[in-house]
Amino acid sequence: MELSVSDRSELWSLREGIHSGSNAHVDLVSGEQVPGRLGGVDALIVTATSGVLMTAIRVLPAFIRSRKSSIIVKAKYKDKEFEMNAENADQVISMLEKMRGE
Repeated sequence: MELSVSDRSELWSLREGIHSGSNAHVDLVSGEQVPGRLGGVDALIVTATSGVLMTAIRVLPAFIRSRKSSIIVKAKYKDKEFEMNAENADQVISMLEKMRGE
């Protein structure tokens, strides 16, 4: 699963939260350079067994709600993209859990 955050300064905290909450393997990767923008978009790649991946995903709502400013976490899973924020995180997690069973 690939994760990105609207506030890039939160990537390291998200990485630590996922790793400590699930023991999933989490790598930080540099994104593509976008014309007209400084730097690329960085992302986290979460690698784990199906069960551990779901544990890692369940960390996301608490992480999002714990931030002082409103952030958006984008997730790519099974060729689909989702955006999570404080209001819809539980619904997105539910969808991801259903996709895991497909």
